[in-house]
Amino acid sequence: MLRLKDTIERCRGRKLARLLALLACLFYLAIPSPAAIKFDRTYNIKGQAHLTVANINGAITVTAWNRRAIAVSAINEPSAAIAEQVSGDEISLTVKKAMPPGKVSFQIFVPADTDLRLNNYLGRIEVRGVRGDVSIKSYDSEVHLIDAAIPSVDVNVTTGSIFFDGDLTGDGPYTLQTLNGDVDVSLPATTSFQLSTRALSEKINLGGFLNSLSSENKAPKSISGTHLKGGPRLSLIAFTGRILLHKK
Repeated sequence: MLRLKDTIERCRGRKLARLLALLACLFYLAIPSPAAIKFDRTYNIKGQAHLTVANINGAITVTAWNRRAIAVSAINEPSAAIAEQVSGDEISLTVKKAMPPGKVSFQIFVPADTDLRLNNYLGRIEVRGVRGDVSIKSYDSEVHLIDAAIPSVDVNVTTGSIFFDGDLTGDGPYTLQTLNGDVDVSLPATTSFQLSTRALSEKINLGGFLNSLSSENKAPKSISGTHLKGGPRLSLIAFTGRILLHKK
């Protein structure tokens, strides 16, 4: 009888423990998750704007428009607060570090002549129609520069491919470098430049530019030379990935 009584008590104890665990789960699920925060700002611009965006996790999309203003719209998790600094036409937006890092997605419209400095750890970066200098640094991002007629560019990515479709309209330099990914560039046939390429593990394909290039060096993993009259320096580096150059 004592053994039977002990068994019944143990069964009751296990049922009570399971019931308490179930109630705890239901209570946790009933708590609403923190809602995402909407960050909206408009900055009126008098001269040439300089915009810096430092993100940690999330996409950055920048598009040129014909207004003399910078419009920023971002959806950020509560753990990813955005700090802003404004000094005249210089605007800086920084996502504060947190554990775990929250996600922020930026959608930005800028005057075409805006100079951009974009830093990201993880997330796609796209710049469209901009005519100012562009600097991009990221650990893990696919970078797209579209309709990019810019005076100079410096893109440095650890993991991710870089796509450039535009023209070289300034003195440069133009540097596109990734440790792990492709560098894919499309330029008009009439654009003059001094080319330097290096691909340590994959191939270099210069397409129609190869025949018109006054070559200074034609090694399998490194090609340099002058196209037409020369001009700004175009440096394409892919440590693990291909280098592709297309004529438009």
